[in-house]
Amino acid sequence: MQAPSCARAGEPVSGCRRPETQDQLLRDSTLDEVYDGRAAIDQGRASVSPAEEQVVQARGLERSRRQVLGEVLARTARRYPDKVALVFGDERRTFAELDQRVNRLANALVARGVGRGDKVAILMQNELAVVESYLACAKSGAWAVPLNFRLAPPEIAYIVENSESRGVISGEPLAEAGADAAGGLRFHITSAPHCPDGAEGYEAVLAAAPADEPDVLVEEGDVAFLMYTSGTTGVPKGAMLTHRNLVANTLHWI
Repeated sequence: MQAPSCARAGEPVSGCRRPETQDQLLRDSTLDEVYDGRAAIDQGRASVSPAEEQVVQARGLERSRRQVLGEVLARTARRYPDKVALVFGDERRTFAELDQRVNRLANALVARGVGRGDKVAILMQNELAVVESYLACAKSGAWAVPLNFRLAPPEIAYIVENSESRGVISGEPLAEAGADAAGGLRFHITSAPHCPDGAEGYEAVLAAAPADEPDVLVEEGDVAFLMYTSGTTGVPKGAMLTHRNLVANTLHWI
């Protein structure tokens, strides 16, 4: 049975859900951030001054409104830790699991020399690790550089070189192509069951890294994705998408 639709905006009909605004979508996260900050002070001291509490609330409000991919994930994981975030075949990830795994990979990238504004090429097909990889780049401050797996090796090599990628994350069955693309780079991490020479196993990398939130400052205007054009009239060119771009686009379609 389909839910009835509203005849006119602003006139709710029984059973009709009015569209939520972006502010409404962010409101719960705002309250969470304020509560988290207040609780942190309560754990340290029995009481706080009104001025101190006002500062905590203001900081929580500011953080909750920031449209940064990694922070959106962290807020969601705190509010809905046990809800399912991803499904792929028989695999499931809750928001808490996803956030912890993304943190581990982000910390691993930082440990391999990836800093804010560095690029990481991602050569993967559909799997849970591809979502984790993009979000890990976002939390580490890196620009994710998606590589179309249908591209020929010279085309992949061009994008990796032109983007000045620091390393490559690849998936099955693209591990060998990832190894070719990662030649001379700092690292190659692959989710394939058998690692090519010089590559590190994805799960082993995560297991060895801490699950704490990465200590990296990421701003809304920072680039999150560097997506290359098809290059039909010339060589491919990188198009920059910021955290604000991506979060705003997602909210637009909710």
